[in-house]
Amino acid sequence: MFPNIIAISPYLGKYRLKALAIASVSPSHLANNLPTFAEAGVISIKEGTWYVILSPIGTLSAVVVKLNHEISTIIQLKDVKENHGKIGVIISSMSTPEQFSDLIKADITKWDKVLKQYSNLKFD
Repeated sequence: MFPNIIAISPYLGKYRLKALAIASVSPSHLANNLPTFAEAGVISIKEGTWYVILSPIGTLSAVVVKLNHEISTIIQLKDVKENHGKIGVIISSMSTPEQFSDLIKADITKWDKVLKQYSNLKFD
């Protein structure tokens, strides 16, 4: 199970919950003693949680471009990055909406393969 580190960090070491590793590229300051899967010698798992703003299909391109620019500007502000960092959120922005679309498509392909390999579930 790969729960979000932000959600489980208050419970680590309590309530008989023990994390074995973190599924990201680098360790989290929320759990300094928790290695990444690669550091633990298991496999290199690079997963994370998205916090994203999406728009409905058919939204005018000019509106999407403007929103992307404004939101990207805001999330790069020093205080925004620092405040999010305190709670374990690492801010990373895609420079274009198309890049995020590509990420979504790649994740669908990846998890579709996992579902087909390890279960009888269908992912449409």
